Amino acid sequence: MSPSQELVPDEAPDPHVVVRRRPVHDHTGRVFAYLLDLPACDGPSPSDLLLRVLLDVGVRTMTCGTRALIPLSGAALREIAAALPPCDRTMLEVDLASWGACAEEIETSRQLGYTWCIRLEAGETVPEDTPDLVRVDLASATPELAADCDQAKVGAIVSGVDDRDCARAAGRAGFRYFAGAFWRTPEEVESARISPGRETLLRVMQVVYDKSSSMRDVETVIRGDPGLVHRLMRVLGTAATGLRRPVTSLRQGLVFLGMRTIANWTTLMLLESLSDKPEALVTAAIVRARTCELLAHRAGDEAFTVGLLSYFDAFLDMPLADALAELPLASTLVDAVLVRSGSLGGLLAAAEHLESGETPRGMRDEDAARITREAMAWADELQSHPD
Repeated sequence: MSPSQELVPDEAPDPHVVVRRRPVHDHTGRVFAYLLDLPACDGPSPSDLLLRVLLDVGVRTMTCGTRALIPLSGAALREIAAALPPCDRTMLEVDLASWGACAEEIETSRQLGYTWCIRLEAGETVPEDTPDLVRVDLASATPELAADCDQAKVGAIVSGVDDRDCARAAGRAGFRYFAGAFWRTPEEVESARISPGRETLLRVMQVVYDKSSSMRDVETVIRGDPGLVHRLMRVLGTAATGLRRPVTSLRQGLVFLGMRTIANWTTLMLLESLSDKPEALVTAAIVRARTCELLAHRAGDEAFTVGLLSYFDAFLDMPLADALAELPLASTLVDAVLVRSGSLGGLLAAAEHLESGETPRGMRDEDAARITREAMAWADELQSHPD
């Protein structure tokens, strides 16, 4: 009998866990880890939920292949310590009191490959038996604490970094890892003029979203961007497109996909080409778009489009209404994105619930968990084929 079976003797852990995940960025804008918040519920205990994520769902699925950071209580740690599977991509987090009280369990987990983070409250300092990381709220992110972490050779994550000014301030204080919504907010620009990369994006999108455009029009504008052609041909060869046979020409690929799907794919690839944006933004847009598509029983292509468009303010650094006004979009799409109206708006709202770790009203937990996993796995597959 395995340790996990000993913990839950009557039945194997099921994977019906909807987990909220939040990116942790390093100072270069790359995703360092995903912070996984286990849901609060009246059913399984936190320790059972953690094992379901580690054993059944899988860290790679939940984090698109990067690290996981999972907060837990000292009580949950003591319950699961003997059942933890080996895992070298997961960081576990406890508060300072639990760090001192659970030394044996922490050492056992380290031998299995886990690394450790301590949540520090205001006034608390890095302990002598140092962890791998500490995490503090923005209000406690002082230059003195950053210096202490540097001296102890401990990484420090600042939580609650919800705008770019806060991220810059934390960086100036000496911190190098940031958790919060700053990556989702548009960057303020000095000039209203859109940069050349964004001009290209809008020009291509104006053609692919225009219902009066022919396939030849689309092919012409796509051929004008060699990088886009290369990326499109590479992606057409992946399982993510659903094509059943190899594509030998751009025209053939365009015909196979159809106009609406072309619009979605070229939009996605052009957004990815905006290299000054955090990678978490691209990942989040892909996952949301795919989630909307999976939630839709019909009009999957339009649902995918709505998911992508909902992130345009952050990609283009302009108000969302202004960004959408640049494109020849149907009013149903615009209204769905801006005010969540209609069936498409309802799908977008449901996708946002799933991102928050909540099961939308009327949906079974197992369906919510399945769609979340499938969307994340699809994004992982897509992004594992870089240019």
